[in-house]
Amino acid sequence: MEINNQVPEQEAITVEYLFSDIGVFVPPGIGEMKISGIEYDSRKVKPGSIFVAMPGHRTDGAKFICDAVERGAVLVVSEHHMPCDVPIIECAPARRVLAELSAKFYGNPSTELLSVGVTGTNGKSTVCSMMKSILEKSGRKSAQFGTLGYDTGNRYEKAVNTTPESRELQRLLKESLDNGCEAAVFEVSSHALVMYRVHGVDFDLGIFTNLTSEHLDYHKDLESYFSAKMVLFEMLAENGKLAAVNIDDDYGRRITELQGLDIVTFGEDAKADVFLDRYELSSGGSEFVLNTPYGEFMGGIAIPGKFNIQNAMASVAAGIHLDIIPDDIRDGLAAFIPPVGRMQRIDCGQDFSVFIDYAHTPDALDRMLSAVRGFTEGRVIVVFGCGGDKDKTKRAPMARAVADNSDISVITSDNPRTEDPEKIMDEMENGFPSDYGFYRQADREKAIKQALDIAEKGDTVIIAGKGHEGIQDYGDRVEPFSEIDIVKSYFKDNSRN
Repeated sequence: MEINNQVPEQEAITVEYLFSDIGVFVPPGIGEMKISGIEYDSRKVKPGSIFVAMPGHRTDGAKFICDAVERGAVLVVSEHHMPCDVPIIECAPARRVLAELSAKFYGNPSTELLSVGVTGTNGKSTVCSMMKSILEKSGRKSAQFGTLGYDTGNRYEKAVNTTPESRELQRLLKESLDNGCEAAVFEVSSHALVMYRVHGVDFDLGIFTNLTSEHLDYHKDLESYFSAKMVLFEMLAENGKLAAVNIDDDYGRRITELQGLDIVTFGEDAKADVFLDRYELSSGGSEFVLNTPYGEFMGGIAIPGKFNIQNAMASVAAGIHLDIIPDDIRDGLAAFIPPVGRMQRIDCGQDFSVFIDYAHTPDALDRMLSAVRGFTEGRVIVVFGCGGDKDKTKRAPMARAVADNSDISVITSDNPRTEDPEKIMDEMENGFPSDYGFYRQADREKAIKQALDIAEKGDTVIIAGKGHEGIQDYGDRVEPFSEIDIVKSYFKDNSRN
């Protein structure tokens, strides 16, 4: 994939057209004003732009209205009335208006794409990658947006958020359409749903993977977190669209009660439309047989772990619901390339296994390590940490999940941000039983090397939590950090390989 940062320019559009059907009052006399862009970051404003002043987590965009006007904004949208040298439209919530304006400005591109949204706590990136592979085997060139980056078919951008802000998302969708894409697959985060980032996207199908404790620093409790996820399915239900839902999950079963959705279910539960019959796991991948409305479905994926079979079931169910023929679904899964940092095997000729995985919740660690235990002859050794300035309630449960499924661990840092890594590790330790053996090493590179030193023939070393990330965030600075390079360098400099 070519990485090209050049973004096509968009033609100017009148204020009257942009605000039609949005339901906000537009001051008289500005309907014919031409708008050449929409921005919510005053530093990016160019002459002829609308500036949308959104309230943020740390500051309010209204503070930057004067800066935006100085840079050439000809119209301002704000939740507050402010003295301004250009017309100002007062409305709330500004995020919703930004989403609707952006969709209109870029020509509502999602209406011309087969749009699939994937939400849940774990598995979103893997399911998105599987769906992209399946869609392309069915003959639809596909865009993909999520934690791993934004792929518009001919161009790639690094991800800023799991789901881009609405203005960026609509631009990316328009670019994908221009690049010949017929479909788009999104990771839809809970933040994106409550912050209107996907408002204005015409989703054709939504996939629900699972829901476990995560982001409670933002959502406060699990029920609020689930309510955020439900927004996607309420959007789908309102338009009589499709959904693929995991009914092994308590929250998934609640989604199936929603009226207006055309639902296909998946899971190990034999009541599901697509359910697991039998499977075989190895360190190199998985083979499985599913029962489906089409009959028996035999498939395989080049990524280990039963939890990844569950991700494949989600993709099979969604593919069936989109009327993709089973052969294309099977071929798509066979061609699926595991995403970077998702059970990524590092093979340097050593006599033990090393995997890098993004698992950073108690449930994800439990599922992943349980799968690893199933194919490991020797010991399971885990390197993991907990992020700073994030949900503290999951620190001890993450340690318990590791202790339940491994023989030894090295606890360390994982983006400590403004918190003291030693205090984070103190909170993690509370989850370990008294008889469980572990080491503490705040320096993550040293922790990885320590785990590799401990490993013997037949063991499996799991480096968990950061996956694809290429940085360490220390709050006052962000430093490059590649776990893949650290592991490869270790074996290059160590005669053990």
